[in-house]
Amino acid sequence: MKRFIKKYKEFLIVLIILIIIIGVIIYKNKEFIIPEKTEDNVVENYEEENNNEDLNYSTINNCKYKSFLPTFESGYDYTQDMEYEDKIYHKAIYTYEEYQIYKDRWNDILDMTEKDFENSFMIITAVENTSMIGLTISNIYVENDILNIELDKYPDGVEYDEKNNCISIIIPNDMKKSIIKVTDARNKEKSNEQKYNWSNESIEGLTPISLENAIIIAKEYASTLPQINSYIGKEIDNLEKYTKVYDVQRTTVYPNNYWYITEGIIERELEVADYTRNVYEVTLVKEDDEMEIDRAVFYVDMYTGKVIGGRYMSD
Repeated sequence: MKRFIKKYKEFLIVLIILIIIIGVIIYKNKEFIIPEKTEDNVVENYEEENNNEDLNYSTINNCKYKSFLPTFESGYDYTQDMEYEDKIYHKAIYTYEEYQIYKDRWNDILDMTEKDFENSFMIITAVENTSMIGLTISNIYVENDILNIELDKYPDGVEYDEKNNCISIIIPNDMKKSIIKVTDARNKEKSNEQKYNWSNESIEGLTPISLENAIIIAKEYASTLPQINSYIGKEIDNLEKYTKVYDVQRTTVYPNNYWYITEGIIERELEVADYTRNVYEVTLVKEDDEMEIDRAVFYVDMYTGKVIGGRYMSD
């Protein structure tokens, strides 16, 4: 009897130990099970991680911006807490606590977290009256220890909602300055480079376009001039028929606005850049002009492929 009891106790001890071991194995396997990656749970996880991220914004110079429609509740108006200059209001927001006030007021401003404010801050702009409607960010830059934000009209062909006359902007802290100027760039006189899209960009590492490509570019450009309000383009009869190559040579020139002039006396309206570019000087004549008296000259930048000037001459 004693021997039976002893064996029974030993059996119970072994059974308990086995139960404990099996339990530990099951627990560990369950803890480290990796769920199967399916299309459904990938989408679900992505949405959970990004549901607070506002993807409806534009960027410029490492800054994000988005226009929105302001609302005015409880008698609020811009003058209560915004700076004013050049018919534009602006508000700089440097803390998450202050940001929450504006987020509650205007939920459509860009999303920011408390951690975002470690590296960035927000500026909100608002225009004063209907004459300022239809402006967007055209440039953000630091100059002379001033943070400059320029507003300009939307580019041609870009659709926008006129009601969205406020803009929220997220700006990196390395651009933070004590003086902030938000200006209407429509009042700013543009340089020749801006007006005519000239650029004295570096040619280091670039390969020149071929002479054949330069000829094609010149011909295509000539064919468009009568339709883009070019004074010379309209004055010259059948400029689109200038398809015969009279001469092509490599040279260095100052970009000019000859083909951009829309009215007036050419000599008075002619403007020239203050730097030179290497170009293919492509001279075209009409296909049926056997005398080759009337010649249209186009300066095709050897590295950008843009027409940056030219002239017309007749013997």
